Amino acid sequence: MIDFIKIVVYDKPQIDNIWNNDLLEFYETKEKRISIDEVKEYKILSYKNLFFEKHFVNGKLHRLEISGSIHVLKNNGIHNANDFSFTDSINTIYQLKDLFNLDLTLCKIVNLEYGLNLIPKEDVKNIVLWLKYHNRNEFRYFPGLKYAKQSATFKTDTKVNKYKFIKAYAKGLQLFDGKLYGNKNTFRIEVKSKESKYINSLGIYTLKDLTESQSYLRLSIELLKEWENVLLLDMNLQPLNDARLNKYLSSDFWENSINQHRNHFSKHKQNYFSLLYQYPDNLHKNIHSLIENKLNQFEKEQKRGCKFHRVKNNKGVQIRPYIKVENAPVCKLTGIDISMQRTDSFLLSHTGLKYHYKNNPELFQRIKYKYLPKEWINSEFKIQIEKTAHNIRCCYNNRMLKQNRKYIPNQYSLF
Repeated sequence: MIDFIKIVVYDKPQIDNIWNNDLLEFYETKEKRISIDEVKEYKILSYKNLFFEKHFVNGKLHRLEISGSIHVLKNNGIHNANDFSFTDSINTIYQLKDLFNLDLTLCKIVNLEYGLNLIPKEDVKNIVLWLKYHNRNEFRYFPGLKYAKQSATFKTDTKVNKYKFIKAYAKGLQLFDGKLYGNKNTFRIEVKSKESKYINSLGIYTLKDLTESQSYLRLSIELLKEWENVLLLDMNLQPLNDARLNKYLSSDFWENSINQHRNHFSKHKQNYFSLLYQYPDNLHKNIHSLIENKLNQFEKEQKRGCKFHRVKNNKGVQIRPYIKVENAPVCKLTGIDISMQRTDSFLLSHTGLKYHYKNNPELFQRIKYKYLPKEWINSEFKIQIEKTAHNIRCCYNNRMLKQNRKYIPNQYSLF
C-alpha cells in the first residue's frame, strides 16, 4: 500500500541518534552554494534504498530528511514489484523504528505515495495506452519508465501542482538493476503527494499515524475514489455496433470536449459510464474490482493477526482482534452490529455509534474516518455522532438511487 515517503525530523537529539547509527553507509556528496564565494559539501547516507540528508539554515542544523520506498526496504532494497499489504507496511515501519531507535511522533511526513500492484485481464500496455483523463486532467506520458502515465493539475506558470498526482504504469516491465520481478503484466495505480496539506487531510501527520488501522482504511477509500474518476477508453468494446459508444471511444472527441463549456465534459463522461454499465465485463469495472478485492484481502490479513493492535501483557506482545457479534442484526450499509439499537433499526444510529465508542474504540475510529466528513473531524463529540449517523443514512440512500450507474457502487467493507 505505502511506497515512497519523505520524513522530516527537527529534533536535534533524535537527528544525532539517527545520523550516528552504524547501519548508515556513505552514498554521495552533495554541494550547495552558501554565498558567492562559498560552496559547502554535504554528505548523503543510505540504508537499503532509504536516503538520509541533513539540511542547514544559516550554517546551523535545521532538519534531517529521510526519503525512499519502505516497500523496497521490505525487499532488502531490491524492488517493489510484489504486493505490500497493510501488515507489511506497519511491520516495516516498526522495523525502521527499532533499527534507528525512532520516536515515530517526531517523524513528520511531507511526501507520501500509496497504491497497488494488480494483475488485470487486459495487456497492461493497452491499459496505459487507453488511459485518458483523471477528473479533467489529462494523463501524460511519464519519462523514465516504460508504459507510464501521470495525471495532475498545472499552475499558471505551467509547473505541475504538487498537491496530488495520479500515476499508472506497467510495473511488471520496470527494471531493477537490469532485472524484472513479478508478473510481467502487473499494472500499478498510485496516488502521490508532495504537500502536507493533502497528506494531513487524510489524518496522516507522522510515522506513528502509519501504524494505525484507520489510516489504511482512509487510504483505501481514497484510492477507490480516484480510480472511479479515471476515464479509460475500453477499445475492446469498439467493434460493437453502438454509435454512441464508438463516439466516446474516440480520443479526439474527449480532447474537443475538454475545451467546451465546463459541464460538457462531465456530462458526456457520465453518459459514457452509463453505457459501460451495459457491458458488465468492461475493463474499468474489472480494475475497480481488482482494487477492491485486494484491499479486502489486505484487511482480512490484518484481522488474522498483524501488528495493528499490539497489546502488552505478561506474555509479551499480542494482537487484539476486532469484535464482531455473530448472528446479530447488522447495519445494511456497514455490516456492523446494531443489536443495541431499536428492533426496527436497519442502519447504524446515534445509539449504536455511542455504544461502539465506549466498547470498541478502534472500530468507532474506523467508522468515524470513513463516514464523518473531514470538516467535522475536530468537532465536539455530540456533533461527530450526529454528522456520522447522518452521512451513513445519506450513503445508504444514495446507493439505492444509483442503480443505473456504470455499476452498483459497493461501500468498502469494514470487515
